[in-house]
Parts: sequence; structure tokens; C-alpha cells
Amino acid sequence: MVHETTLTMFAGIIEWCMAHDYTDIVTVTDLRFERILARVGWPLLRLGEPKKIGVTMAVAGTLPANSETL
Repeated sequence: MVHETTLTMFAGIIEWCMAHDYTDIVTVTDLRFERILARVGWPLLRLGEPKKIGVTMAVAGTLPANSETL
């Protein structure tokens, strides 16, 4: 289960992007956060294989920022 505050934050990010004509977000995140994104239906399109950064496994990808995702 994902906390309502997390969902509200994601919605705010998408709304801000849409208001400023951004259609995608490029990000590097750890694998745990990628699972949270998948759980809420905001799929990360991976740009490559996960890599170790410090003590975490990270992945680069893009997230759609549109009304369908919102």
C-alpha cells in the first residue's frame, strides 16, 4: 500500500509538468523507488540496466507526465 501523501506528491509533480509543457521526466532512482512507482501505476521506462551507485542499485529512466498518468 502507498500512503496518500505519496500519491498527492506524484500528482503534484505530474500537474506541474503538464502546466509547464513537459511530457516526460528523466530520472535516476534506486530500484526500491522504481517498485513504488510501478505499484501506483507510473511506469518507469528504463534507459539501461541498473548500476551500483555507492551502496544502492540505481536505474535511469523516463516517466510520462500526462493526463493519462495523472
